[in-house]
Amino acid sequence: MHPLIGQILSLGVGLFGGVILGGLVYAWHIERKNRVKLRMPDQWPLTSRLLVNSAEEKVWNWLDETFHDHHVLLKIPVLRFTALTDKEKEKGKAKASAKLENECLLERLNNVYTTFTVSTLAGKVVGCVDVPSKVAAPKATRELKETLLSDCGIAYIVVNPSSLPAGSAMRAAFLGEVPDIMTESEVTRAGSTNFHADMKAFTMKAVKPKAPPPIKKTYGF
Repeated sequence: MHPLIGQILSLGVGLFGGVILGGLVYAWHIERKNRVKLRMPDQWPLTSRLLVNSAEEKVWNWLDETFHDHHVLLKIPVLRFTALTDKEKEKGKAKASAKLENECLLERLNNVYTTFTVSTLAGKVVGCVDVPSKVAAPKATRELKETLLSDCGIAYIVVNPSSLPAGSAMRAAFLGEVPDIMTESEVTRAGSTNFHADMKAFTMKAVKPKAPPPIKKTYGF
């Protein structure tokens, strides 16, 4: 055999062996990494904490009192009580585009939740309440909740724990109840005289009215 051919063969065998060895090392690294991921710690690096802070607890108790005939749920994801509209009738590219759009929407809404969710005893959500934290939420996040909940026919409001509105006004906003005549002390817990105007504006925009069905024309014979 020509010496040059022997060198080429030796080089090829060496390269092939290097590739095999590299693949085995990589596979071992991935397997080891997965084992580390799946391995349960001897002691979890976690500790228990309260579900709510003092401000949220105040609002929670107030909501329980105001909506005594409803459930007041805590920090429920919006996707838990909403669903994407059915687009199965779409075909071809339109259906694929709708599917991709839905996936993007689900990803965007995955971590969206409100502090409190008020529902009927049967589980139908009638309104959501947010309690602002010390670090103000981005304006875009609040507007996102307002628009998507409004489109679903669900009322949404942000309340200040130090100036809670009258319970009857909240029930009017969430349930459409006509409030009884209230005494001055009942207007708000902080005595705000502007709340009724604010609440009226809120109830007018909170739920978008649905367009009436088209009138069908009938013809006689």
